[in-house]
Amino acid sequence: MEIPTIDLSVEESVATVELLTALETVGFATLVNHGVPLTLIDKAFVASKNFFALPLAIKNEYIFQGHESNRGYIAPGSETHDLEKDCLPDPKETFDIGKENEPGYSNHWPEELADSSFRDDLTCYFRTMDDLYLRLMKMIGVGLKLPDPDFFVKQCNDQHENLRLLHYHALPPDHPNK
Repeated sequence: MEIPTIDLSVEESVATVELLTALETVGFATLVNHGVPLTLIDKAFVASKNFFALPLAIKNEYIFQGHESNRGYIAPGSETHDLEKDCLPDPKETFDIGKENEPGYSNHWPEELADSSFRDDLTCYFRTMDDLYLRLMKMIGVGLKLPDPDFFVKQCNDQHENLRLLHYHALPPDHPNK
């Protein structure tokens, strides 16, 4: 099955029908012409690369604060896909941030990257992706012909959410996860 591509620059009603069809059939789609500047995407990838290039001892200073806050660093092997089965730990490492100035929660930005645009780039990327997310929620509400087309936007906007940076380490050819 081919992954649908949704062009968000076309007429909104056309894109909405295509998005709903993709979600009802395949369950996901590739979005193009979504308005997120490639330069911002590139900056987010550079910020991610810069964080994961830090020594483990430094990354561990920003350790995951818990599931309530969903912020901080998670070392490789700390998570698994399925707690019910005898699965190997996931070899990825992550760094999670949330909305800035969210009441009761705070991001712990690496001091080691303070001279770079790490914080600004990721904060801008987070806000931009959140705007796109809310646009898609509105399109779904309209497409489903809900009495209140903003239903999903109201459920999702200003909610506790996060952005997860991921780094997958190369695995040796004989690794069981390959």
